[in-house]
Amino acid sequence: MHYRVIPKTMTDIIIIKTFSDKDSFEKERSFLQKYYVNESSIKFPEYDIIGNIQIRYEFIPAPNLATQIRSGALNFSEIIDLYNKFCTSLDLLYKSQIVLIHGDLTPDNIYYYKNNIYIIDYADSHVFDKDYDKFILLKRLISDYFGIENKEQIEKICYVRHIKNKIIEMHYQHLLAIKHPLT
Repeated sequence: MHYRVIPKTMTDIIIIKTFSDKDSFEKERSFLQKYYVNESSIKFPEYDIIGNIQIRYEFIPAPNLATQIRSGALNFSEIIDLYNKFCTSLDLLYKSQIVLIHGDLTPDNIYYYKNNIYIIDYADSHVFDKDYDKFILLKRLISDYFGIENKEQIEKICYVRHIKNKIIEMHYQHLLAIKHPLT
């Protein structure tokens, strides 16, 4: 995939995303068509299909969640609160247990801007257990906060007996029980 940032005016910027293959483009398009209008608090950048393998997106003028975490803009309590809100929103977005999921829901693909949660990059979407996105997100939130070099600390936090939050405990137990076809 290739991204081009194009200023429309001095205040408006758009992103042109060009896909390397039709399959990735179709996955992205399908995910957008299914979830763009939804009851959850998850939002998507405005978009237009502009070709057989191109989508034009609105630019979100904020750093992604990974950058915010790594810069120290959010403390661990704020991250967990955001995670819980995100899980509630995902449950509203994904209506059944086996559903079309994002597939790569990491802090790199999430923007928290003006109290809104935006997600981007849906080319890895596929049908699977809806909780998979929650698990991937939790793992990355923790590793982004503590740093990948602190693997032992991350494992301690992820280990169920050390988790106080019941939602996180449930997601972690479920993660242990399922095997993703891509792993």
